[in-house]
Amino acid sequence: MSGVQYLVRPKTIRSQREVPLVGALRDVVASRVDAAKNEPNPYDLLFTGDPKRRWYPGTGAVETLPLDGKPIDASTDSKAWHSVLERAGVPNVRLHDARRTTISLLYTLDIPEPVIEDIAGHSDPEISRHYREVDLKPAEQALRKLDELLRV
Repeated sequence: MSGVQYLVRPKTIRSQREVPLVGALRDVVASRVDAAKNEPNPYDLLFTGDPKRRWYPGTGAVETLPLDGKPIDASTDSKAWHSVLERAGVPNVRLHDARRTTISLLYTLDIPEPVIEDIAGHSDPEISRHYREVDLKPAEQALRKLDELLRV
């Protein structure tokens, strides 16, 4: 499969879901939907690859080809993600870590587990729990209180 792209359906029916868009994300997506109306988009994708360039060896000439509506390739996607992280001044993490962080933050906000499952597209609460990062602050606070109580 190296170097080949496949457009496939989600793994499960539950993976096909609607997730509300709010705030800045809603604005970005709305802007992208408007822009996509004027571009070739045979696969009905929200984001497509950038225009390709054709190089003419020995001449120094470069031709920018028209948009073709093909998916963004994984390498370009990864480079864009890491560029965003660098500009934001945040640690260099995998894109999948954003998913883990989102799920962890939802748990921290005491969002009900079924809602977290719906957002994440998980069919089993145990999967969502696996993504959750442990927040040690409550345990630390509890042990500090115990330490204060036991001080002589």
